[in-house]
Amino acid sequence: MISLRSRDSQRGKLYTAESKAFEGAPVDLPEVEDIERYVAHIRSLGRVKESFPELGWRPITVGDGRRRRSAGGDGRGIYMPRWSRKRWVVLHELGHTIMDRRYRNATGHGWQYAEVYLTLVRHVMGVDAHDRLKAEFKAHRVRYKAPRQRKPVSPEQRAILVERMRLAREAKVLQAA
Repeated sequence: MISLRSRDSQRGKLYTAESKAFEGAPVDLPEVEDIERYVAHIRSLGRVKESFPELGWRPITVGDGRRRRSAGGDGRGIYMPRWSRKRWVVLHELGHTIMDRRYRNATGHGWQYAEVYLTLVRHVMGVDAHDRLKAEFKAHRVRYKAPRQRKPVSPEQRAILVERMRLAREAKVLQAA
């Protein structure tokens, strides 16, 4: 089967940004039951319910992450090996759960994901954590907003641009000669 998802080009940048933003965070959810309580708390927050109705209409499985090297999240739930049981990693994986439930064929760590993740961090961890993560996103060039739409070019503007390009090419040819 051919995958319709595009390349996840900002995955590494996003991982670097979030690890710098949350550097030194302890493993504060040591057991699966702790993660389940944290997820239930997140789902009960009014701001989260309002922003992410996808979290409320279906149960979220919290797996212990056995036989996994990395944490993971999908439309069914999150899977957390021992090393990953930190609040910000839970939010990261819940972001994937939201993405799988909200968007179809979106890139794993694309701008939609980064936007969802930032919003989750603001609602759950607070404005300071949000601002730290956003600053790291900017520093590492992680896109977290929809790309700007280009304004359509009128036929007159197009003619001007075509003429400029023609003149630039002529100048380049003359310069090379």
